[in-house]
Order: sequence, then C-alpha cells, then structure tokens
Amino acid sequence: MPHTAPPADRPLLCIRTAAVLVLALLLVPGSAVFAGGGDRMVVDPLNGFSLLLPEGWTATTPDPSALGGSTTLSNYNPRTLERSSLGQENVFKPGLIKIGLSRSTRPEHETFGTWAAEHLSALQAKSRIPDYESGEVMVSDARPVRIAGRAGSAFTLSGPNISPILQIDLDWGAGQSLTARVTPATSAALAQALAVLEGLRADLEPTASAPLLARSKVIALDPVVTELVGTISHTQQKVTAAVASCPAGTFPGTEAAYGGNELTLNLPFQYEASYYWEAGEIGSYYGNGAHCNGNNDYYAVDWNRYSNASCTSDAGDYGQPVLAMAAGDVSNVVAEADDTTGYGNHVEIIHTVGSTRYRTRYGHLSSYNVYETQTVAQSQQIGAVGSTGNSSGDHLHASFQKDVNGTFYSHCYNNGNACPNTEAAAWPQSPQPSPLQTAAGASYIVDGGCYQGPNGGGGGFNETVDDSDPACGLYGNAAWWHAVSGYGINNQMHYTYNNQSGVDNYVYWNLSIPSSGNYTFQVFIPRNYATTTSAQYAVYDGSSWHWYSVNQSIYYDDWVTLGTLYVTAGTRFVYLQDATGEAAGTRLVGVDAVRAIQ
Repeated sequence: MPHTAPPADRPLLCIRTAAVLVLALLLVPGSAVFAGGGDRMVVDPLNGFSLLLPEGWTATTPDPSALGGSTTLSNYNPRTLERSSLGQENVFKPGLIKIGLSRSTRPEHETFGTWAAEHLSALQAKSRIPDYESGEVMVSDARPVRIAGRAGSAFTLSGPNISPILQIDLDWGAGQSLTARVTPATSAALAQALAVLEGLRADLEPTASAPLLARSKVIALDPVVTELVGTISHTQQKVTAAVASCPAGTFPGTEAAYGGNELTLNLPFQYEASYYWEAGEIGSYYGNGAHCNGNNDYYAVDWNRYSNASCTSDAGDYGQPVLAMAAGDVSNVVAEADDTTGYGNHVEIIHTVGSTRYRTRYGHLSSYNVYETQTVAQSQQIGAVGSTGNSSGDHLHASFQKDVNGTFYSHCYNNGNACPNTEAAAWPQSPQPSPLQTAAGASYIVDGGCYQGPNGGGGGFNETVDDSDPACGLYGNAAWWHAVSGYGINNQMHYTYNNQSGVDNYVYWNLSIPSSGNYTFQVFIPRNYATTTSAQYAVYDGSSWHWYSVNQSIYYDDWVTLGTLYVTAGTRFVYLQDATGEAAGTRLVGVDAVRAIQ
C-alpha cells in the first residue's frame, strides 16, 4: 500500500496544538531495508552495515543511539537455548554457531594494515586473564583474508575454558574497521559462518541488484582459515568442567559489607510491575555452578527476565536496560572486538566508600551508554542486556569485588564454612552477607531467587496510555489507520502500512510526569499486525527529542524498553511515525500502549 503524497494532518482520537504538529515535521526517521522470502535483511545503523540473513538464523542489533555495541547472529534461538540443559556450559555444542559484528573507528590517517597489526598486538598482550574462568587466552598470529570483497586479517583466540574464536578484522573504508567474531572456530561452523559474512554490505539500503547469498549456502574454507583453525591445539579446545554446584549456604555476588565499610547496592534493573529477574539457576547460560570454579569472579551472578513471580515464564532479556548498582566512576569499557575475557561488551565501575574501593562488572552487553572516567549515578542506565562474548544466550553477568592491596577480589560468604576459592588468604570470610535493594526492600539474593528492581517499588510511578485513551492521538490519513480487536492492551490496537521516507501517519501519546527525575519509557508490541523491523519512536524529555528504533517483528506481546531518561515535570510525549526506511507498503507499524515508570 504505497503512500504517494503526504495528506493533510487529520486527528482521529484527540486534538494536538499546532506547535506539536510542527515538531513532528522536524523529526527525521531512521532507515532499514527488508528482503522478502525465507531470508531477511538485517540493518545495523550503529555499526554501518547490512546483511542478508539466511533462513534459520536469528539476529539482534544494538541500540543505534548507544556509544557502542554489537550485532549478534546465531543459527539457533538463543531464548530457547539459554533456558535448556544445552546452554549450561561455557562451550558451544556441536552445530551451534554465533557471530558478533562491531565497528571501530581508526585514528586519522592510520591505514588499515597499521591498525590491524596494533589491534592484534594489543589482544596478544592480554594473554593472562586474572579474574575470569577462561584462564589464559592464546591469541594466534594473523593471516590475510578477503571477505565480502573486503581485505582483512584473521586470527584465533582459544583457551582451556572457552570455545575457540575466529576473529576477522575487515577494512570497512573511510577510516572504519568491521570486526566479526565467529564462535566456535571449527571447520564445520566456519563453512556456514563465512558464507553468511559474504553477504555483508556497507550500504544500509542495498538495491535489489546487489549481490546477495542464497539461503543455506556454504562455501569451501579458504586455505588460510583452515591453517588458522589447525593452530588451535586439542588441549586448547578442551573445556575444563566447572564445579557442579556452589557449596551449601554460599551467598553469591552481593557481599558489600566488610570491615565497617558499607556500600548500598541496587538490583541492576528497573522496576516493572509484571516482570522479575532470576539469579543464576537454570535461567542463566552458565548458572552459578560454573562460576564456582576457584577463580576470582567466584561470586558472579547471571540474571534472566521472566513475566511471573516464580520465574517460569520467559519474558526475553535482549535490550533490557542495565543499571549501575551504585554510584561511581566508570573505570573500564571494553568492546567485544577488543575483549579477551569472555565478557564481550562489558563495563566496570569503581565505587569508593571512605578509603575502601569496590568494583562492579556488567558483562555480555549488547550495547553500552557510558565511557571511561564518566561518573554515573546509582540506577543510571549504563548498557543493555545481550549475549556478546563467551555466551550462548542473552543474560546479564554481574559481579562484585573488593580492592585488597591493589587487587580486586571476590567476596566470599559461606555460613562460617571455608570458602573454596583461591583468594581465601587475602579475603577468607565475610562476617555477614549484605543485601541488594529490590522492590521488596533489602533482599538477600539466593541462587534461583526471583526479584524486581527497586526503582519505584510496588508504589512507584507507572502511567500507561493506551491507543484507545484520550491522551493518545493518531494523525494522518484516516483511511490508512486500521483498528483491530483481540490484540494488545485492552484487546485493541491500531496499525498502518509503513512509508519509506516521508511521514504520512504518526502517533502521539501524552504522559503526565509528576516530578523531574529518571523515568523509563516502554512500548507494548502486540503479537500481530506489527511487522516492521524499524519502527521509529521518539521521546520528548522537556527540552529535546530522543530517537529509538524498534524491530517490532521479533516481539510477541512484549513490553519493550526504549530507554531511561531524565525528564522534567509536565506533559511529555512519545511519538511514532510510519516512515521506517523499508520499501513502502511492505510492513505494518503496530500502535498500542506506552508507559513511563520510575
């Protein structure tokens, strides 16, 4: 249903002022491309590429407004895998393949060859990992390769407790480099993975005549790649078994009280009335059992999101905001392409109480929103949940450590029993566990427990505006708006066909913000009549607009977080337009409820 010309603005449900209508005309949409058939087009504006993804593969793309992030491709459903027994070891089972893609900007006037050599040298210098179960990581020398018509270099990363990785750095032109990380680096997996990567394009809107790979195609391995895979010894591919379970009575990850210095920690997630986060257990890729391995990230906790209080109904984790557990200074931000720890994209924050320093770490992020040396507030968003690094499914890896004589150690609490970690002499025992602040107040986190974030608690601010409410207005051509019963909040929703560039139909939701502060904005995506891969939303915070792109096609009756913003008191707006960048009339833009929570 192509739109040939923008019609006159026409309110359907309520009236907006002329000033608001002028603002809508100033908003510029993002872009995406859709390819029909069994394959589909993936577009990542943040990292500057498009890719035709074969049937049977899944893709998650990072927030385009983030400071950095990765697209993750996999030939399996990560939401299903991470909640099954197949996902409970830090190794990829036969047949599973994951690819991480991220872009780097080279220093001005630096050639790709120089950058690639320096990048490899930096990774090789990180040969010993002091606080992650991957142990010593071996980085091979590089070999020249050519992928998707681009010159590049390839090398392997391997260790006793990680699946082997093939890293490919490609010259992406204009001072940019694109890095692909393929896990596992085995001949069978690489034959498929490299076929997928041959479809990479720097053009975010490739034409129909652009050469694209057919689905399910595999290619013969380049002899150079075969040689690289051969450098990974059998010993390096062998995965050391983790301790089966934590000793009885252990208290994972949150022991902040020690030696009289107290640090109040919040759960690293926002409050959502109907959603809970599970600590460890089967709902994590590793589970705490694999973290109890005698290394210095001993009491890390993996978190997954559910839609019921018993944490049995999967709600999906990808893209959910990750919040700082306490105020502090960002000490380390590592991109997946530069990582040798297994954490992928990760952020570390130093928290100082008197003369005592603590560190929290947030791993496997899809994207990050902070930079090194930045000071962050407690519960400020620092990134989003993902599955980068040594991970087979979306989850947050969060850990807590204390600085003892210049080294950060895990904190052990074991009900008076000996702590089975290697730091026993440096930090043998905590006198008591200390809680995380949750919606229920101070909570002692236990393995398998389910918790809600503290922001607002049970009585926090939560305003929901549905598409049927007077505080919501649909504008544009009435003939192009369609009401549907049986779907969405209050069993009603609207949709319109997408436009490619010009804005014809659009929506405003009015939200009354009672006081200035940090609010999280979410949109509800119904399970039907919402097929665009690039719905363009914007949130007005009282002084400026913040843009967000949402792939509606991957959600099934889900609340999707746009972001957490500082918003001034008053009537504030969430906006959605029909321009998606996809070919006109090929996708449906679904419209339902939005909400602001604190």
